[in-house]
Amino acid sequence: MANKTTKICLRGKFTFDSRQEFHAAANAALSDVQANNILVDLSAVNYVDSSAIGLLLILKDKAVTVNKTVSLTGATGTVAELFKLINLDRMFLLT
Repeated sequence: MANKTTKICLRGKFTFDSRQEFHAAANAALSDVQANNILVDLSAVNYVDSSAIGLLLILKDKAVTVNKTVSLTGATGTVAELFKLINLDRMFLLT
């Protein structure tokens, strides 16, 4: 496996309603045999709900089964504060 990163870019509100689009992007990233890291770019996200956090945790669990890591980048404002409050910084590399 090459040292490659697959990027998932999210925008606006990341909620339960985003699940189908997120699942499609996540499945594509998980299927990329050349990548060993999945980077979720949250720089354009201004809101997340509990379903979105669940989706990120599911992605992380699935990534482990195919020897990939998941990193989160770009979270700002209340999104970044929420991630730290619920200790996502202990489960993901946050940049």
